[in-house]
Amino acid sequence: MNQVEFYIKKFKNEHPEYTNKDIQAFAFGGGEAMASELARLVVMGEKCGTTSLYQLYKLENVEIPEVDDMSVVLDGRGNPTSIIKNTVVEVLKFKDITEHHARTEGEGDKTLDYWRNAHITFFTEAYKGRQDIKFDWESLVVFETFKVIYE
Repeated sequence: MNQVEFYIKKFKNEHPEYTNKDIQAFAFGGGEAMASELARLVVMGEKCGTTSLYQLYKLENVEIPEVDDMSVVLDGRGNPTSIIKNTVVEVLKFKDITEHHARTEGEGDKTLDYWRNAHITFFTEAYKGRQDIKFDWESLVVFETFKVIYE
């Protein structure tokens, strides 16, 4: 049993109401340093939201996240840091992200300008060279609001 499996088992033993709940594990961002920083912000309660490209779910035939989905948040080295549970899931255009969304995401200075610049850079770099993904202001994004339910 690896570290993540052990973490999930421990959580389910302490919270039997989630015994049959599927819990995935993932790291935010791209790269070790970013993943560790974002995991730290989650644990501190600063980061309570995340944004991803809607197109990617469709292209990879992955279901759009839903309310009550749960995930283990990993740091940059793959260590579990917390378990989060989605409270709100929205599909909207990139241009329709608000100051509230930016504050909820909890990164940088928490302004909409910072959020836009960081995500334009991230989405552009992450999908550079892929002909099947187009990113612009009209692109649909999935915004998940979550809460930490276990550390």
